[in-house]
Amino acid sequence: MKINKLHLSMLIALGGQLPAIAETNEDSKIERISVTQSVPENTNFVPGTVQVLTREDLDQQRVFSVKEALENIAGINVISEDVFSARLNIGIRGLNPRRSSRVLLMEDGMPLFLSPYGDPSASYSTPMDNVDRIEVTKGSGQIIHGPQTIAGIINFVTNPVPRDGVEGQVNVELGNNNFQSLYGRVGVGNQQGGVMISVMDKEGDGSRENHTLGIQDYSIKGLLQLNEQHSIIAKISQFEELSRQSETGLSAAEYAENPFQAPTGLIDRFQQQRDTFQLVHDFEISPTAQLSTQAYRVEQTRASFRQINGPGENIEFCPGENGATGDIAGEEEALAPTLENSLVCGGRWRPREFEYFGIEPRLSIVHDYFGDKSEAVIGFRYHEEDILRNQFRGFDSRFHNLGFAQQYAGVDENDGRAGWHNEQIETQVEAMSFYLQNSVFMGDWTLTPGFRLEDVTQTTDYVRTEGAAPTNPEKKYTHDFTVFLPGLGATYKVDENTTWFAGIHKGFAPARPSREVDSDEPDASFLATDPEESWNYEIGLRSSVIKGVQAEATLFFTNFNQIVIQTEAGRFINAGESRQSGIEIAGQFDSAERFGTKHNIYIQGNLSNLFLAEFTNSQTVWDEEGEEILETASFESGNRLPYAPKLSATVAVGYQSPDRKLDARLALNHTGEQFVDAANTSVESDDGMEGKIPAYTLINMSVNYEFNDNLTVFLSGHNLTDKEYLASRKDGMVVGRTRQLNAGFNYRF
Repeated sequence: MKINKLHLSMLIALGGQLPAIAETNEDSKIERISVTQSVPENTNFVPGTVQVLTREDLDQQRVFSVKEALENIAGINVISEDVFSARLNIGIRGLNPRRSSRVLLMEDGMPLFLSPYGDPSASYSTPMDNVDRIEVTKGSGQIIHGPQTIAGIINFVTNPVPRDGVEGQVNVELGNNNFQSLYGRVGVGNQQGGVMISVMDKEGDGSRENHTLGIQDYSIKGLLQLNEQHSIIAKISQFEELSRQSETGLSAAEYAENPFQAPTGLIDRFQQQRDTFQLVHDFEISPTAQLSTQAYRVEQTRASFRQINGPGENIEFCPGENGATGDIAGEEEALAPTLENSLVCGGRWRPREFEYFGIEPRLSIVHDYFGDKSEAVIGFRYHEEDILRNQFRGFDSRFHNLGFAQQYAGVDENDGRAGWHNEQIETQVEAMSFYLQNSVFMGDWTLTPGFRLEDVTQTTDYVRTEGAAPTNPEKKYTHDFTVFLPGLGATYKVDENTTWFAGIHKGFAPARPSREVDSDEPDASFLATDPEESWNYEIGLRSSVIKGVQAEATLFFTNFNQIVIQTEAGRFINAGESRQSGIEIAGQFDSAERFGTKHNIYIQGNLSNLFLAEFTNSQTVWDEEGEEILETASFESGNRLPYAPKLSATVAVGYQSPDRKLDARLALNHTGEQFVDAANTSVESDDGMEGKIPAYTLINMSVNYEFNDNLTVFLSGHNLTDKEYLASRKDGMVVGRTRQLNAGFNYRF
């Protein structure tokens, strides 16, 4: 892709004005904000909802996974597919949480998705042991980030490199369900820089029988302070997962019989590896100007093996009684889903490869061009992606091995062999972004206009579909789109303890490619989706005017256009508009600060009332052959959005001893009733994929005791009452996690 005239003119204009801007208003020291951050230290002037969970917060709560951490933030709904929440499903303000595709997930300012544009799905999340803080931004404050700017941003900031001698940590945690977690890091540094190494190993049983999960993470992070103006941070990490876990849920009958069963769980598996390199250069040009540039490269492979395609179905690819042996297809048949049959049947492997890299310089400057003090953020990003999706199917039990299945590359289904290459889809993406945001400080008012420009070219080639190579011209297409995303935010400082904020911005999510072919024929045609867009409005209040009380309340409204839904056949299509509105309330009360007591009783809580989350119009979608393709995913105006509970809340009560060495916390997490499809089906279907998800409330607890500055022992419990609850119906009925009790210690040096 060539840089067009618009991009070139903006870059020339930016370059031509930098010296003058950097030299103005030398008396105003800019807050040092790296490209790795999404939230400044001082949030008073952020024109939107902002929440930050610090390392102290996470340690206090002893969160078991990212899911428990995010449950403490209003407006977020997390659907967990596994007990470690490695594959996050996060929905914000009523948007579908499936694979977190409408939330921008970042690690140190770098996108976390499999492919941020071509496949915005979350198969990886930063291990909680590596997290120093979690930053959540909603509203117009997210306009300088992208590509997703609809629901919000979640940025996982990793632990910093030591700068004062040797520092380290060892964390050991054990629990029921064969859970064990080992984490260690050690680093050394001084004013010239430092280096840190961390290692993590975590394993345990899943929520269902025969499921086991295991993840490992290794990282090296270094910092070099070249001089007072220049510093460089480099991070190399590798994340690995090998889990025996069924992607397919249960039918209604299977769930009623035993919600924890997974007969093929010993054979089904999910494995992935993610290799990351990130380089950040911070250049303090002057007291009023800072240039922060990041370059990143990510390579991720993931593969899943399943024997059952849909809930309630038999194992599809099994050898018949008179089937041929070796590499010859015989009289194949489907067999009942039992452990014995899983050992002799084949199945389907879905290996996928993702690679992306990018570079992003961001300039922060203080100036007075408009008469009042202003802080501007100007940035540009170039980004490329390569995606390769394959699928192999076979009747032979040797297909349990991925290497064996990949030997059938290029083999057609009708070749009379025991396996074949069913699907190969290749996607390339090239994207450029430019953004500018300027905060003008006018007494007690702060006005923050800004915009983001996204220019994307996406090419998809269906090399193989339905077990053969298609010949139709539509098998390869290129999709170009350029979007302009303006935003405007404002804050008003009532006093030192209270700030009003409001904002409006245009949201955007990249076009989603169809992953599946809606036909049994290899020469089917394909439809590309259009990008999703929205207008987002919010007004809120942050206050600590009452001593010992911190509170925030936000009223929001989202008008969503070109919403993408998934049909029964797995195709993504644009099918209408929606709107969401609600109120979010969060706060904390500390008795010690309020009444001056030595003992501290604290209350933490958040509440989300999503009183409006509905489709506002629907449209009939037709394919090139004139056939309607909405199928069972069709909906009517006024239907509620899937996985959008009206009410969710967390309330926690805790106690801290006078010396603050003891901290005990008990929390209730409530999730309201949810529809799971756009048609708002209330009656449970036989396959379990339709029907409501009932409301549920879970009780969690944590106890921390600090023996000294180095050693802390802790106890945590999740779902203390061992409540059985339904977590998801996306691929069949999936039961939520059972009671989990953990104990451990944390030693810092």
